[in-house]
Amino acid sequence: MPPSERSLAPAGPEPDPGAVIEDLLDLPAGVISHRQAIDHGYRPHDIRRLLRRRIWAPILPSVYVAHTGPPSWEQRAGAAVLWAHPAALTHLSAIRAIEGPRTAGPERVPIHVLVSHSRRLRAPAGVVVHRSRSFHDRLDPWSAPSRVRYEHAVIDTCLDEENRWDRVDIIARACRGRRTSPYRIRTALENRRVPDRAWLLDLLVDVAGGRVRCSSRATCRASSGRTACRGRPDNRRFARPWG
Repeated sequence: MPPSERSLAPAGPEPDPGAVIEDLLDLPAGVISHRQAIDHGYRPHDIRRLLRRRIWAPILPSVYVAHTGPPSWEQRAGAAVLWAHPAALTHLSAIRAIEGPRTAGPERVPIHVLVSHSRRLRAPAGVVVHRSRSFHDRLDPWSAPSRVRYEHAVIDTCLDEENRWDRVDIIARACRGRRTSPYRIRTALENRRVPDRAWLLDLLVDVAGGRVRCSSRATCRASSGRTACRGRPDNRRFARPWG
């Protein structure tokens, strides 16, 4: 058995380590919740022994990582989803999970998770909790760890920005990356109540028509290496000062 698999196995003869690892293959490597450990046959004293021997270490309340060094971003994200279960990565965290680290920013940024609107959670340090009445409708059913669909992550990240040029850049980047389209973002907006809805719909029309590629030439060159760019939107409604 590889060392990464042995690190998750309890010290005693029960449960079977191979079965535990096989059942947890869809989780981020080396991260497990207390609930999952109990469900797979670990007893409380097994968990305490693994923690005491520093084979496991707590990463969030009732969530453990199978080493004592600094956790990776992927382990922090997986641990946040396990801690808030049922939950899903959202906002910039969902975008990073899809796009990878190149467009994600610093490693130690907070992890954003989405939960049902009826739940009240006190987030630990490094985790930001968002609530939604349409929690289940936004989920990507094929993702691991669980995350919202890309279009919803783009919308939420866009609305977090106060500067509208930054919002333009987020939408344009998402569509330019070909992971989504203005039509799919518009469809995701249909059943959501969001501020600046009319402005966002107008922006999506301009992106679909090729009138918006990014918020500035410098941004486009820095992000994609292109020298040809349409630059700032040429539509009159984007030329006036923001209100």
